[in-house]
Amino acid sequence: MPTDTLPLHVAFSPSFAGSLRMALKETRRRDRVVCTFDDLVFGPIASGDADERAEWVDTELGVEDWREVIDRGDDVLAASLSAAGDIIAWYSPNVAPIVAGFLWWLSQIGDRPCSIIRANSLPRLDDHEIAALFGQEVPLSDGGRAAYRARWEQLQQENAPLRIVEGDALVSAPIDHFDAALTANVSGEWQKMAKIVGTTLVDQLETGVYQTSDLMLRARLVAMAERGDLDWRGELWWMQKCELRLPSSSAL
Repeated sequence: MPTDTLPLHVAFSPSFAGSLRMALKETRRRDRVVCTFDDLVFGPIASGDADERAEWVDTELGVEDWREVIDRGDDVLAASLSAAGDIIAWYSPNVAPIVAGFLWWLSQIGDRPCSIIRANSLPRLDDHEIAALFGQEVPLSDGGRAAYRARWEQLQQENAPLRIVEGDALVSAPIDHFDAALTANVSGEWQKMAKIVGTTLVDQLETGVYQTSDLMLRARLVAMAERGDLDWRGELWWMQKCELRLPSSSAL
């Protein structure tokens, strides 16, 4: 059977894509898997300009060479547009990066027919849990496609620095959206930045919604430290080598 006639699974999380490949292998399925890598919950999206996004990520998040991450998405689009077999998108409504990646992908593939497997917290599922979802794909209706596209177009028009899951939708948010949650995990004692970020990520998961990654949380702690909202020592952009605390006056 020609490769392009095999079912094509589209994932919007690299970690989930790896688990999906393992599940397919264990069930002796030869289906193909492609995956996006750019995290579209942050940065500009209005123009679709990769250089603009890469520059924003470098400036705001301190991550260089993001253009390479963005360009890896070209493989997803090429495979989706050339697929002769079924196209199956894996969607988690409670994982903001997956929602954003899915909305972007759907906006790029025109009217290509596709189906959706919908399940919460896909990156946290093991191989057997993923395999149990095989065959549960539901064809995307014209109305559903139009609604998803309208949501992405609205987000592009707003072009906010962040996007988060709120209720059952992805919505725009300001750059300081996570600052309060981070500050709640900072005390008057020195703590490694990595611990503060990790605790905030755990708090996030306990809400049942995964909103953002350690990259964004680290960047916001750096921003707060640079403007004097937090005391810091060590290497500011290195989570394992930086310690933070509330300013002495705030800790009294």
